[in-house]
Amino acid sequence: MKKLVLIFLICFCVFNIYSQTAQTNVIDPNETIFNRAMEYMDEDNFERAIELLNSITDSERFSVLYNLGVCHFMMGLTYDEKQDANNAIASFTEARRYFEACDKIDSGEFYVINCLIRIRYKLGELKDIDELTNRLRRIRTASTDPRLTRLQRFTIDSFFFKDFYIVVQESFVLSGTLYYHWVFNIYDSEGDFIKSVNLESSAGLRSLGFDYVVGTDQYENNRRIHQTTTVMFRTLPDYETMKNILIEEIENGLEVGATGVYPIR
Repeated sequence: MKKLVLIFLICFCVFNIYSQTAQTNVIDPNETIFNRAMEYMDEDNFERAIELLNSITDSERFSVLYNLGVCHFMMGLTYDEKQDANNAIASFTEARRYFEACDKIDSGEFYVINCLIRIRYKLGELKDIDELTNRLRRIRTASTDPRLTRLQRFTIDSFFFKDFYIVVQESFVLSGTLYYHWVFNIYDSEGDFIKSVNLESSAGLRSLGFDYVVGTDQYENNRRIHQTTTVMFRTLPDYETMKNILIEEIENGLEVGATGVYPIR
């Protein structure tokens, strides 16, 4: 579970656990409970953390709602790892309820919107997903927080396939001479990065009448090995199509059109 949580944290960048904001000399029993719940979350004991957070009388506070969402989301990832689809769906659905409540309190919170995006992908509810992803882009653009402004991509999904864990990211900027629309990062069972499968777009490709091509990136001996496959699209493929292409790459490998090797300085 620690490996799973580590991958989640790295790929989600900064997954804040909001603390109580009130500062007072009076001992607040709610704060004591909240702090103990945070300790349980740090220990991956999300069930116990949920029990404590639910016992706080000021349960509509943003920090309480947010961390309840985090706990249910992490439980969903745990059930995913166990291939327990029913409990995973139930946990993600419950997490959505708390994050939607947070969104009503503060509609400009990056991490809340990012979690809602991930939950929508988990539940297969992608209708109008662009509304959420565009909100996330606007928040990043308006932000002065370097933790956000330096991000190039945001995580939209994660899932297991055989002995691999896949973390899927979408680029913030979907235009330019060369960009990656989606990046499927493949990790082994120990959490070590293997390669990425990318949906790429370039000016040269577009001049030939194709908007996208599937490529891969691997890193060996301080080199990036990039391969362009023969899989091309004139328009943006749907997400399930890209997942199937990823699976084909893992199981059989895709036909390679060109290979480039680039030193990493």
